[in-house]
Amino acid sequence: MGILNNENICPANILLRRGFEYQERNVTGQLKNCYERCLKLSSDLYGYVAVSTVTREVLIYVEYSCGGEVAEYNSTLTSNWYNEEEFFEELDAYATTMLEEYSDKEEDK
Repeated sequence: MGILNNENICPANILLRRGFEYQERNVTGQLKNCYERCLKLSSDLYGYVAVSTVTREVLIYVEYSCGGEVAEYNSTLTSNWYNEEEFFEELDAYATTMLEEYSDKEEDK
């Protein structure tokens, strides 16, 4: 089956299968028509990972549970978007690097 016949390898479908949801704008309003996933990092911090399938831009935003910015990171993915493992491996590695310092290690046990 060729690329055009296999909609499972579409970046949007890959993100949806991995727990992302379509948003007209991400939590900060900077990315339009993106896919975003919210992660509880600790008892008082949340991380948001937003991906634009148009520009390949990734925006990671960390905020307190009551609101208020803690950190923001921005990057562009370079992997082959039609290779699910390569694409998601790059996204996961970037998100992990940016968010691990905020994660409550005790809650992971």
